[in-house]
Amino acid sequence: MPSLAQLPRELSFQVFSYLTHRDKVRLSATCHEYHTHLATAIFKTIRFTNEEAVAQSALAAVKAYGQHTTRLEFTPVAWWNDEPAVPALNPAAAELLSGRHTPNARAAQMRFAFDLNNFEEWDEMGAGLDAFTYSENADQVAAKERKWKWRALVSESWAALSENEHVRDLTVNELIPKSASAFRSSFFRRFLARLESATLRIWGGDCVGSSGHVFTGYVEWLWNTREGSLGLGTDILRHMRNLKQLEIHAADTGFLGGTGTHNIPLYALAPDSLPALQSLTLTNCLVGRELVEFIRGHAGVLTSLNVADCASLGDMDGPGEHSQSWVTFFDEVHSIKPAVALTELVAGGTKAP
Repeated sequence: MPSLAQLPRELSFQVFSYLTHRDKVRLSATCHEYHTHLATAIFKTIRFTNEEAVAQSALAAVKAYGQHTTRLEFTPVAWWNDEPAVPALNPAAAELLSGRHTPNARAAQMRFAFDLNNFEEWDEMGAGLDAFTYSENADQVAAKERKWKWRALVSESWAALSENEHVRDLTVNELIPKSASAFRSSFFRRFLARLESATLRIWGGDCVGSSGHVFTGYVEWLWNTREGSLGLGTDILRHMRNLKQLEIHAADTGFLGGTGTHNIPLYALAPDSLPALQSLTLTNCLVGRELVEFIRGHAGVLTSLNVADCASLGDMDGPGEHSQSWVTFFDEVHSIKPAVALTELVAGGTKAP
């Protein structure tokens, strides 16, 4: 009976491309040639959590084959009843995030899997979700991190990743809209300055409120830009000096944009931040004057804008209301002088807040 080993090498390698990751691992154990060829595919992406056994296994893999890794995917997990621990992040996961063994891993993804949507259970146990009810200063953030493991885990995960000098592409799923002590470190700010591409998907569960503006602690971090304040703009975006591509995906329960009473302004996109940005994609956002001002501030560099999954509330010119219709938005962008460098504009979606 013909065997796989009898096929021409090129044909065998073509067959390998159809195998699942698990099957590639099994096949790689059958002979040295297959192991050598499949190592690149097997160890291309390293996925791990803060569970000790998982992190230790992943660390052993990258110590042996980390030169093949081009992407790290980390999912920190915490529950409402987790006891505080020092450190909150186990050393193996921290070492993986640091990039010490993965010199070619230019992409990193973090997804904070905290089940925060189970608000009643967390709140009943006093597990720190009052963070979304009240705004915080730096001392209060540090105190919460000492008290609640999930807050400490967020900060320590960012601190570990900030030591990674290889990552240029960052994806954050379920970005917790609260500050962390790690955000104020020089290591973290230098990490942000090295990034060229970033995708931020902001968490927004039922506890935020049906229209996303109920809890002050959630809202203020997203729009705060005052000097010395804690916010998406001051903690993160302002330090991304070399970023060329940015995607911000707001939550369905927390549309960003507009400056009225019932909106979360897009002030985080300040006209003087992100000076190298060439491409911007927004999801679940409202077009408004703060976005126009950001485009004006980047007229000479921004070449691509995707607002297909955004919405408009129409023209509202009452006190404090600055939502715009699509017509007004496009007219104001068109009137910017000198003319914007946009060569790609994607719009026309049917998204509604």
